[in-house]
Amino acid sequence: MDGRLGRLQQAPSSRQLVSALRSGREDQLARLLSSDPAERSAEEPVPSEPRRTLLLVTGASRGLGRELAVKLTARLASGSVVVLTARNEADLMRTAEMIALTAPPDVRVVPLACDLAVADDH
Repeated sequence: MDGRLGRLQQAPSSRQLVSALRSGREDQLARLLSSDPAERSAEEPVPSEPRRTLLLVTGASRGLGRELAVKLTARLASGSVVVLTARNEADLMRTAEMIALTAPPDVRVVPLACDLAVADDH
């Protein structure tokens, strides 16, 4: 198994992160975000196989958003869905094309040109 994928699978779940944020327990949040898996809570089992994922990346047309979209999509399991949002449709389509070259088989990429700050635009 690729070591990078192993680290991704051991990431804390969003449920664990939200719970720590809501409870105001900074110690628990720090433990969950620790780079050392041994320091993390074992509240939820780590899946042995990658799971299909829905990934939403905002600002995916350039810069950090584009970089995150490309790098994270390359780590997804087949059958996952990637939704890319950005205001610039041309740049967003270039990002979607970049991802299509590196994505695992059967990963669906959905580019959505919109401004999330405008209620009527999404």
